[in-house]
Amino acid sequence: IEKHHKSLQLYIDNGKSKNITLHYYTNAQQFPSTNLWDMWQHFKEVELQLSIDGIYEKYEYVRFPGKYDKLESVVSQLVAKERKHDNIVLSVSHTVSAYNIYYLDDFFNWCAQVGLPKPWCGAVDTPSHMRHDLYPKKIRDVIVTKLRKTKHIDVLRWSKLISEQDSSKYFPDFLIYKDQHDLYRGTNFAKTFPELEELINGI
Repeated sequence: IEKHHKSLQLYIDNGKSKNITLHYYTNAQQFPSTNLWDMWQHFKEVELQLSIDGIYEKYEYVRFPGKYDKLESVVSQLVAKERKHDNIVLSVSHTVSAYNIYYLDDFFNWCAQVGLPKPWCGAVDTPSHMRHDLYPKKIRDVIVTKLRKTKHIDVLRWSKLISEQDSSKYFPDFLIYKDQHDLYRGTNFAKTFPELEELINGI
C-alpha cells in the first residue's frame, strides 16, 4: 500500500496524473483511506469495480467470510463519493454460479436500489461444481420461469442461456461440495438458500 501511495504521488508531482485513468478491483469490504481520496482527485478518472456475488445472507455465504453489513456501508459511502466527484466511476461485476443464478433478478434490483450501475455478469466455468447451469432440467426450468419475469434485459439473456446450456453432470459434485463447505465453515445452505433447497429436495 505504501508503494502504491508513493507511485500515485510521483504522478501527481510530475503533472502526469491529470492524463491517467486508474482502475481498481475490490470486494468492497474496506473503504479507501482519506489519503487515497485526496490523491485520486488529481487523476483524470478513477474506476472502482466492485466484485459482489450476492446480497444479504447469500453474500456472506458465497463470499465467506465477507460481511454484508460492511459491504452495505462501503457501497453507500462509495455511491456518495461518486455523486460528489466527477472523476469517480463505479462499476459492478457479478460472477453467476449455481448459488446465485436463481436470485439474479434480485441482485439487479438491489444494484438499482442502492445507486449502483447495472452489473456486468460473467459465468463460473471452474470449478465445474459451481456452474450456473448444473441443475437438472426440472430445476433449471423453474429458474428460467422466475428469471423471465424480470424487467432487466440482461437477466432475460441469462434465462435463455440456462435454458439452452446443460452442465447437470456436475450436479452430484455440487451436492457433495456444498455439504462439505457447510461442515468446515459452519454455514447452512438450506437456511441461506431455502428456495434452492426446496427445489433440490423436490427432484
